[in-house]
Amino acid sequence: MCNLVVLFIHFISILARLLGPGGVRSVVAESLLLKHQLLIVNRSRQRSRWRLAARPSMTPHTEM
Repeated sequence: MCNLVVLFIHFISILARLLGPGGVRSVVAESLLLKHQLLIVNRSRQRSRWRLAARPSMTPHTEM
């Protein structure tokens, strides 16, 4: 139920922005900025996983 309320409020705010001056341009700009931000966040997460896996101090030492 809470998700529906947030979705409705988001829809109303985008509709109001579309009706204002430069509306389509502002909505497209916001969409592109959010997409770019998600790419950056996901890239840093992938790099941090790779670095943790490549750390020699995190791997167990086996001696014979």
